[in-house]
Amino acid sequence: MLVTFSRLRAGAISLLFLTPLAAPLATAPAAHAGASAPWVGSWTASATAAPPPELLDPGQPLVKGFKDQTVREIVHTSVGGGAVRLHITNAHGQHDLKVGHVTVGVPKGEAELAAAPLEATFRGARGVVIPKGGEAVTDPVPLRTAGGADLAVSIYLPEDTGPTTNHSLANQITYFSGTGDFAAQAGGQAFTDSGGNWFFLSGVDVRPDRATRAVVAFGDDLTDGFGADFNADDRWTDRLAARLRGAERPAAVLNEGVAGNRLLHDSPCFGANALARLRPDVLAQARVKAVILHEGMNDIGFGRMPDQGCFAPNRPATAAEIIGRYRQIIARLHARGVRVIGATLTPIAGSPFFSAAGEETRQKVNAWIRSGHAFDGHVDFDRAVRDPQHPQSLLEAYDWGDHLHPNAAGYQAMGDAVDLRLLG
Repeated sequence: MLVTFSRLRAGAISLLFLTPLAAPLATAPAAHAGASAPWVGSWTASATAAPPPELLDPGQPLVKGFKDQTVREIVHTSVGGGAVRLHITNAHGQHDLKVGHVTVGVPKGEAELAAAPLEATFRGARGVVIPKGGEAVTDPVPLRTAGGADLAVSIYLPEDTGPTTNHSLANQITYFSGTGDFAAQAGGQAFTDSGGNWFFLSGVDVRPDRATRAVVAFGDDLTDGFGADFNADDRWTDRLAARLRGAERPAAVLNEGVAGNRLLHDSPCFGANALARLRPDVLAQARVKAVILHEGMNDIGFGRMPDQGCFAPNRPATAAEIIGRYRQIIARLHARGVRVIGATLTPIAGSPFFSAAGEETRQKVNAWIRSGHAFDGHVDFDRAVRDPQHPQSLLEAYDWGDHLHPNAAGYQAMGDAVDLRLLG
């Protein structure tokens, strides 16, 4: 849905910089991996391109990139295991990406680590050159990680990266150093700046102690967690992962939400359309058993925005077009043996997206999702967060403040609305 970043210009976005906050200590190094179950993703972030410089201050790291700097990124795992490996991406780079040094460790607070991090190598080498459009996966790192724990990944970038491959809405602080390689340092003093994106890191796999499958949450702002608390890991996907761990149902939850994303149209700021994202964000993931699809509100609501910049093209979609795209996604996933769970679109009355015609479209789409025509089941996010007295609106206690995005309590209600039996 509608994304509001700092210093929003007409149809443009800017990078959100924030004051560093503390992150919890939740994992510990292991003497050896010791586990034999197949690798599975534990954390993911959909990789998108930096917006064009005319839509964003070109001095921002998102567009300017990094040169002879270290980036330290905090991620939250959904399942644990006896070893980890990291996915470093140059999917949207303008030239080859030179990675000089990568480490992974346990965060203590802000950019500080609990102990010296472990080296992550590439076929035994410290660094790697990733071709334009490519990805590199590190060798296994013997770091035992608990599900629901945080990891700190540090990437030293010795040469000019150019505009970054990134994930625009991390809801988590990422730290940038001054000049130099500080990937091996446990201290955080060298990391003098920070931002609200993840850079070049698209996945963390674990080798679990028992066979584990993955559930992919595929969607837009509400899956990405816009409106959730920063550094708190309280997206609906985090709540779902915690419920699965508590129920002792081994399943990773991989968040492939992209704020501002649409089913039908690409955006220079909000990524490729959902169908185009299906291969890299879902089909390329290991051991996926189910997908929860929650997308379509931006297709309806962007027609209320200026037809320029990030929001173009902005013709509002019809219910038939949205349902047609759902059918395409379902068919592709069913061909791979993956269950597809549809999630109803949440209410938006009072937001800039709302119109009578758009509400009629939302109701038609939700009726189709609930009907069971094509999905293997559905999650009623609409019912979970709407005001019973005013069902076109979010319940006030769940409203982040823009009448469009839920707050942390709303995301918990959405995570609680998922029937775990639907996931297989």
